[in-house]
Amino acid sequence: MPDSPHAGPLITEAYRQANAELHERTPNYGAYSARWADEVQRLVEEFSAADVLDYGCGKGKLAASLPEIAFVEYDPAVPGKDAPPPACDLVVCTDVLEHIEPELLDNVLADIARLARKAASQHLDARRRKDAAGRTQRPSHRRAAGLVAGAARAHFEIKAWRVEPERSWVNCVVVAAR
Repeated sequence: MPDSPHAGPLITEAYRQANAELHERTPNYGAYSARWADEVQRLVEEFSAADVLDYGCGKGKLAASLPEIAFVEYDPAVPGKDAPPPACDLVVCTDVLEHIEPELLDNVLADIARLARKAASQHLDARRRKDAAGRTQRPSHRRAAGLVAGAARAHFEIKAWRVEPERSWVNCVVVAAR
């Protein structure tokens, strides 16, 4: 089970395996992060980030869409990208936090805070669907936003927060690590 040296368990082995199977059998699972490329480019410029950690990178589409940026990719369910990552100036999570096991969300946010030298940006998809373990996720965008916001405040100073209910996205949480 991947652990953070400072935060504790980040994912259970059973859930890691379920996500790995989804990545393997579903071509589009973990493949939508490039839609956030313009936002990530803007954040790189705003924070003068020399490097970016794509935390929960999935298929790696974000890094592929921004080849001029130095990316580190981390995803515990993707072989070759599952090693504990180094700290980077900017940590981005695109459509990741809604897939975290609820009892481990605080550990994951603590790990992201530990790894973010300057800032972190988190994008959530709040549409209702099943997670890798078959549990229904995202009962509402407000509840998803509230859960993450409450946990995030313990680890980050929140700079900006946008909820787009018409798109069922907690579109962007831009935070500075404490």
